Amino acid sequence: MARTALALVLSGLLATAALAETSTPSTLLPIYAVDLDFDGSAVDGAAYPSTSKAHPHAGTSEVLQQVWGRLKPAGFNAVRFPVDLSAGPAAVFRVANLCAWANQEGVSLLPVLVAAPGAPFGDGYADAAAAFVKKLVETLRAAGPEATATYPRILMFELGEGLDHPAKNGQLATDVAAKRVVAAAAALRKAEQAALEGSGLYLTPIAALASFDAELIGAGAPAGAELADAAYTQAYGALKQALAPVAASTDVDALGVSWFPGSVSAGGVERIGGLVQAMASDFAGKQLLVATGFSTAFHSGDEQKQFLTLAFTNLAEIRTHAGSSSPLLGVVFHKGLGVGSPAAPPEGFDETRKAWQPEAMGKELLGLWRGEKASPAIAYWNGEVEARMGLLAVTGDGAGASVAAQPGLEGLEKIAGIVGSTPPTATDAGTATPAEQPSGDQTAAQQPEQGGQPGQPGQPGQPEATGEKPPGGETTGDQTASSEPSGSENPPASGD
Repeated sequence: MARTALALVLSGLLATAALAETSTPSTLLPIYAVDLDFDGSAVDGAAYPSTSKAHPHAGTSEVLQQVWGRLKPAGFNAVRFPVDLSAGPAAVFRVANLCAWANQEGVSLLPVLVAAPGAPFGDGYADAAAAFVKKLVETLRAAGPEATATYPRILMFELGEGLDHPAKNGQLATDVAAKRVVAAAAALRKAEQAALEGSGLYLTPIAALASFDAELIGAGAPAGAELADAAYTQAYGALKQALAPVAASTDVDALGVSWFPGSVSAGGVERIGGLVQAMASDFAGKQLLVATGFSTAFHSGDEQKQFLTLAFTNLAEIRTHAGSSSPLLGVVFHKGLGVGSPAAPPEGFDETRKAWQPEAMGKELLGLWRGEKASPAIAYWNGEVEARMGLLAVTGDGAGASVAAQPGLEGLEKIAGIVGSTPPTATDAGTATPAEQPSGDQTAAQQPEQGGQPGQPGQPGQPEATGEKPPGGETTGDQTASSEPSGSENPPASGD
């Protein structure tokens, strides 16, 4: 089946949400996702369909079901998770079982395909991605029509976690990683098209992600430093250069950007909206996805709550202002699970941290990401920032482990309650014309949980020009730099 506009699915999402009895955050942001890093025990990788007693919930474990049950009230409509392609059949079975689970839970999936741990864009990445999607479709089709109908639960395939981030691209040069992403997108698209022949299903959109944190760190603007216009402009230029090759590919439908201002790099939540608007202008014709979050490693839980609340508010405002013509698909909040208690710091950490200067700290952090020898202090800081991004915090091990909601999750649950108490309207529900009429029972108003995934973006409308430099340097709505934890008022030593 020929590809149709990605806007087709989005208009269906919005139309269905508008007709619902209650609203959810996804009424305002069609993709409202959370990161979950499934371990080997969470999803059955031995067989599909699963008959494992250890995975009683459509091939998933009791622990995963409990975690999702705790996250679901925040209104998430999608789960993003990594897929290790080197696992072979186990990777296929896990994703197939997750399709069944997602169908049961009424949620969509965003698999992030990596060639192997430590080498996400390693040799053979394109072939591995193609082989994976071919085998996944074959596995579901072999199980019958009902199983095949769960495949569209996959809302989008994301190629890697950050093609310009040394710690997430296998320490490759950015241009090399970009070439491998482009090749993988082409191979995946061709393999999926062949595998889905005669199924009546649409092709799945493909996204590529870059890290704005990596570029800001390279510009000497780590968390805690003031984000100067010169550093922002330098970093944004590097981000554009990193994404340009994948944006030129007709097989890549969406571009993602990850940014953790105040936690990893400089800046505040008020800058995210401006970044999205700048990218919408510079990458016209591509849909956009934002990944963000906030760490409590060197910040309070209340700061996390404030950050996530404002991130949603600002992004939802951009989407609402532009309506269905907006290229902004939504947001992925990183991450579902973190640790509750900090690890013991190395000796002298506090003194070292107080003495850090932005440029020197940035260079040391980049060195760590590139696999160079790093000080125990920077390694500890980096590990703690990532470990304590969770919306849920795990304390203890094994049977004695406990999971507690963090303030950030409480804030998102409050948003879900507020949005849910407001009667939805149909003003944001646009229409789209498919390139080819869907077959079977599919309609233009379908959403991911009903099947019908297109593989080509529509032509989004462009946001209004801001007239401000550097690109993305504005606030949205009534938010100002002083209203959120930007980390720009304290030195790096504060960890802000």
